[in-house]
Amino acid sequence: MDLIWPRIVDAPRPGFFRLREYRRGPWVAACIWREDGDERPAILLASIMDEPAEVELVWNYGREITADDYALLYASTMWRWQYGWTATEEMDVNINDLYPSKYLKASDLHDKTVVVTIARVVTEIVDTRKNEQKPIVYFTTASGKPVDRGLVLNKTNANQIAFLFGPDTDEWIGKTIEMFPARVEFQGKMVEAIRVRPVSARAKPQQRQQPTGPVAAPWKPATEAVRLPAEPPSEFDDGPGGHDPDDEIPF
Repeated sequence: MDLIWPRIVDAPRPGFFRLREYRRGPWVAACIWREDGDERPAILLASIMDEPAEVELVWNYGREITADDYALLYASTMWRWQYGWTATEEMDVNINDLYPSKYLKASDLHDKTVVVTIARVVTEIVDTRKNEQKPIVYFTTASGKPVDRGLVLNKTNANQIAFLFGPDTDEWIGKTIEMFPARVEFQGKMVEAIRVRPVSARAKPQQRQQPTGPVAAPWKPATEAVRLPAEPPSEFDDGPGGHDPDDEIPF
């Protein structure tokens, strides 16, 4: 078994190393070796994937590995280069894109409040290992476009919708609610979750009421300006700079 001795700062020594090909990129193989000369003292040389490199670069930025790991890394890097997988710039990777969820998550809302209409409520197996079933709510957007992923209905959201429209899920079909991201406590930790609530007054279309009593006298302009009281903010208003609840779901 190859041994890796403790490193001493500013004291390079022969060995095998791995370095990033670029920032946050894949590893490449490097090495430092001692070359003896007939008429000069021994010197240290270094290379990265057989290309000459500065000893200080490999020593200061490399991570020491065994000879077997070096051989494996060298071979895998050569294979990667040979078959054309050569990245030349840093890739911006979103972990949610690498592991997409079958159901809606808080990150899908992108910190926005969205208005959706309940299309159907079904029961699906959400964990095949435990054969666990949960109710799933599927929606359409404000424009009538079906949302391809449903929301796993936890107890909090189920009770909220039941409070609004009754316990019978058949009565929920066609009803409109708001979905918004919220930080909640789960198993002692604060996590992002989706919560639901009634549609705020700002999102509801305003209908003009028709007068039912006697026709009022013709309006006359007031001689003095009248300042109307400010409308109290809605309980669900996002405040200045908040998101419009009519926003489409960004997925």
